[in-house]
Amino acid sequence: MLDDRLTADERRALLFLMTSVALADGKLSDSEVRFVQRLALPVGIEVGELLAMVDEAHEGELCARLARPVAARIAVLELLRLAHVDDVYTHVEEAAIHELATRLGVDLARVEKLESWVRREWQLLSEGRRLVDEG
Repeated sequence: MLDDRLTADERRALLFLMTSVALADGKLSDSEVRFVQRLALPVGIEVGELLAMVDEAHEGELCARLARPVAARIAVLELLRLAHVDDVYTHVEEAAIHELATRLGVDLARVEKLESWVRREWQLLSEGRRLVDEG
C-alpha cells in the first residue's frame, strides 16, 4: 500500500521483520504468506528464502535499515496489516509489533492510531467483499 515509498533496502528489511512477526504465533497462515509475497516479489525475494534466513536476520540491524521516520511508520503499518490479514491478531503478534515499534522509534500513540486505521481498512474490505459476493 504505502510500501512504494520504501527503498529496496528498506523493503528487504521490512520483509524479514514481517516474516518474524508472522511466525511469532508459531504458524504462518496462507493469507500471511500471500501478504508477504506481495511485497517480496518486486524485490526478487521468495518467501521460502525469507523463512530460511529469518533466524539469521538481526532485528537491530533490520531496524537500523528502517531509520527514516516515514520508513519506520510504514513498517509498523505494514506489520499491523500483516498481523490482521488472517483475522487472528494474537497477543504474541501485538507484543512483537509493539517491541519493534519501540525499536523503530514509533511511539505507542502512533501505533494505536495506525492499528485503528488497519482495523477500519479490514472492515471496509470485508464489506466490499460482501457487496461483490451478494446475488
